[in-house]
Amino acid sequence: GDDFCITIANQSLARGADITPKHEQGLLVINTCVDLTASELRQIQGRAARNGKPGEYLSIINAESIATPGSSV
Repeated sequence: GDDFCITIANQSLARGADITPKHEQGLLVINTCVDLTASELRQIQGRAARNGKPGEYLSIINAESIATPGSSV
């Protein structure tokens, strides 16, 4: 939650994590997991904005690893 600091966690370590950021725009959560259920994605999104505080999340994925253009998945 401090300026100029990065906290890194895997799926199991991030579950239940509550970070109180000092920045007025809140916490930015960057997700790089691709094999997620809708429930797991909601958990990741929920890490960003806790208890009515501001926050954002961003998912970064490699679309080529999921499907090729024109394929049906």
